[in-house]
Amino acid sequence: MRIAERPYLTLFTVGLIVHLAVLGFLQVRSGGMDAYTFRSPDAREYYALARNVAESGVFSQQPSAPFRADTWRTPGYPIFLALLITFFGDSPVALVLAQHGGS
Repeated sequence: MRIAERPYLTLFTVGLIVHLAVLGFLQVRSGGMDAYTFRSPDAREYYALARNVAESGVFSQQPSAPFRADTWRTPGYPIFLALLITFFGDSPVALVLAQHGGS
């Protein structure tokens, strides 16, 4: 099979190899694929929102105040993460792998 005959398959394969190489490098270099997951405040906020949406169906960062909606963040990405949490658990590694698989 020639590369020119299947350019999309070739691009997919190259992208998959690059993703796996980067994840492998992070695993070896930093001790885990999720080593840099929560270094930004944004990541922590999105994760808190997603966990509360998945667990209680409330778009809030504080589980103790479920009727206080968060208006700082748009709901699209936290809802996407909430779906991932519902199906794959709230492990940061599962979320990283699912996001890499979808990109």
